[in-house]
Amino acid sequence: MAGLSAQASDPAPAAGPIRQEHPLPAEQVVRLLLPDSAALYAMQDAGYDFTGEFQRLPDGILIDALVTEEQLAGLGGYGAAVAGRATTRVTPATPQATPSAPAARATTAAAAADTVVIGRVDWFTTKGQGFLSVEVKSDALDAAALTLSWDGGSVEIEPYVDSGEYLYHRVLTRVDGPRPDAITVTSSLGGASTAEVTDWLHPTDTDIDRAGYEYGFIDGYLNPTQVYERLERLHEEHPDVTEVIELPNRTNGYRRLAQALFGTADDSRVGVDSLAWGHEGGNDISVELRDPGVASSALDVTVDGDAVTVHLATDASGVVTSTAAQVVGALNAEAGSLVKAYTYRGNPGAGVVAAAPPTLLSDHLAAPAEISRDPSRSGRCASATTATAAVRAC
Repeated sequence: MAGLSAQASDPAPAAGPIRQEHPLPAEQVVRLLLPDSAALYAMQDAGYDFTGEFQRLPDGILIDALVTEEQLAGLGGYGAAVAGRATTRVTPATPQATPSAPAARATTAAAAADTVVIGRVDWFTTKGQGFLSVEVKSDALDAAALTLSWDGGSVEIEPYVDSGEYLYHRVLTRVDGPRPDAITVTSSLGGASTAEVTDWLHPTDTDIDRAGYEYGFIDGYLNPTQVYERLERLHEEHPDVTEVIELPNRTNGYRRLAQALFGTADDSRVGVDSLAWGHEGGNDISVELRDPGVASSALDVTVDGDAVTVHLATDASGVVTSTAAQVVGALNAEAGSLVKAYTYRGNPGAGVVAAAPPTLLSDHLAAPAEISRDPSRSGRCASATTATAAVRAC
């Protein structure tokens, strides 16, 4: 009885153990710009939760992270900054009562699923292996996690973000099995879409054998002369749908002056250009810088047809004394009807030149003779218009 009496006098026990509530802080997905890899590693050690993908930019690293307000406030300590925001994920501070069935249906209806639009579904094979290439877009942008599935497999579709802007989701995936007839893309936000698989490359014989299919217009690369001839011919064959338009400016043409450069040191170099285009005679001109081999010789230039000879000056010991500037002056004075001489890149030309054997000037162009060297007769443009298309070739 005593024991019973003692129990009766004890305080009433509590209803149950009390659970201390430590609500998780609100978190949000943000796009961060970090200065470098060191900041990335330091933030990881400090507890920042990064996604698996990042993009290196000239001014740092762009990466998504799941952060709290406290972590956001501490970004400056790592040299990081917010570059954009994505979706927000909030953890409720207290348990929520289970809603009634009508309330649950109302909530579901209010949170509408995203719209998923499939842009293309291409199938191709290489070396016997099949692949699917898919582009798809959600109106929730990169906040939606998309999954591609087909009969026999599935794969996540990564968002394609260019310079911080979402474009679409895309994936190129290997398919170990037969070509699927259709694929389905589902979104983590509830959206879904199905599309038929299309072949990326079609057998060429199928197109060529199709009634009314015309081909064989171009059977090889065309040089500029052939291109212009073809434009003229197309206009002659189809004057009702084409127009040749003369453009205001002519091309430079496939032509250059013939040139030669003598010497190695900048202050003793002499450049020589022909006055005629290379293909019009400039390539036939030769220039020689000749050591006369005698003492006290004066600088002189002689011209014999296309051969120009510079007789360099020497001192009493027979050493050449002509400078680049002096040779340039003599050439322009005595052979100015064939060539134009100059010092190297405006150098004063005080260095003594070295003797050089007869050297042909060259325009260094080697196209066949049938390639026109003249400025384009047109620099022209052929405009073709049909009931279904407009084409311009310039």
